[in-house]
Amino acid sequence: MKTIKFKYLLLLLIVPGITFAEGIKGKYTKEKKINRAFSVSNNAGLDVYNKYGNVYVTTWDQDRTEIDVVIKVSGNNEDKVNRRLNSININFESTKSMVIAKTVIENFSANNISMEINYTIKIPKQGSLKLSNSYGSTVLGEINGKADITCKYGSLKLEALNSNSNSVNLKYCDSNKLGFINQGTVDAGYSDVTLTKSNTLKLQSDYSNIKIGEVSDIMVRSDYGDVTIVKGGVIAGTGRYLNFKFGSVSELLNITADYGNVNVSSIKKSLKNVAVTASYTNVDLNYEVGFNFDFEVTLRYSDLSGSDLNFTTKNEKNTSAYYKGNNGKSGQGRVYVKSEYGNVTLQQL
Repeated sequence: MKTIKFKYLLLLLIVPGITFAEGIKGKYTKEKKINRAFSVSNNAGLDVYNKYGNVYVTTWDQDRTEIDVVIKVSGNNEDKVNRRLNSININFESTKSMVIAKTVIENFSANNISMEINYTIKIPKQGSLKLSNSYGSTVLGEINGKADITCKYGSLKLEALNSNSNSVNLKYCDSNKLGFINQGTVDAGYSDVTLTKSNTLKLQSDYSNIKIGEVSDIMVRSDYGDVTIVKGGVIAGTGRYLNFKFGSVSELLNITADYGNVNVSSIKKSLKNVAVTASYTNVDLNYEVGFNFDFEVTLRYSDLSGSDLNFTTKNEKNTSAYYKGNNGKSGQGRVYVKSEYGNVTLQQL
C-alpha cells in the first residue's frame, strides 16, 4: 500500500536522531542485557510499553513472569554510542498480581546513531496482557487471559487470544497475521490484516485490507480498502469506498455500502435474512440451490438481473423500479435490497 509506506517513511524522517538498528551497522556496536523475574499469581497481568524494537511473548506453566531485554546501539562515534546506550533504561513495577515494564529513552541529540530494544517475555498461562509497541514487530503465542494489544509502525503476529475480552489496535502496520481471536475487537488503520478464525468480532478499519478465514458473528465498520470473509455466520456492518467480498454466509447478512462492491459467492439455504442498502455500489448475491426466500428490491438508476425469480410485483419507471416476489417456497428466508446507482444480481448457483 503506497500510502502506508509513504506515511511510514515520513514519520521516520521527522523523528530526529533515531534509527532502527536492524540492518544498520556502525563502526561501534554496544549492547546491554536486562533480565528480571517476578513471582506472581497464576493469572497475573503484564503491562509492556516499548518502542524501537521487537517484543516476543509466550506463556508457561509457572507462577512467574520473566522479562529479558537486549538493548543494542550502533554508530561511528564510540562516545555517542555509549551515551545513547546509557540513556536507555527499563522501568519495572511489580506486585503479586501485576508487572509493568516500560522502555524509557532520555532525550539525546545525535545523528547517525541506531538503536534496537528487544523484549523476550514469559507470563503465566492464565495471565492477562496489555502491550504497546511502536516501530517494531510484536509476536505473541497463545494468550489465555484478557489481551489489549497496540502496535504502531511495525507488525503483529499472534497464535491465539482465547479470552472473552480482547482488543487489537493496529496503525500503519503491514503483514499482520492473526491466528485465532475468540471474542474481541480489531481496529486497523493503514494496516493489512489476515485473521484465520474468530467467534465474535467487532472490526473497524480504515485504508486497510482485511481477510478473515472464518467468523461466527462479526460487526464491520470500514472505509477504504477490502473486507474479505471466506466463511461467515452472522455478518453485519457498513462500508464506504470499500469492497465487501464474502464466500459463504449461513445465518444473516446485513450490509450498508457506499461507493464499492458487495459480492457474496454462496448464500447458504440455512440463512434467514439478507438486507443490503447500497449506493454507487454493485451488489452480486449468489445463492445455493434450496435457498427459499421472499425478496423485495427497490432501485433507483439501477438494474436487477437474476434467475428463477417469481415476481408478484413489478413497478418499473424511467429511473426507478420496485420488485417483489419469491424463489422457491414463500415465508422462509427474506432478501431485501435497496440500491441507487448500482446494479443488483440475484443468481442461483
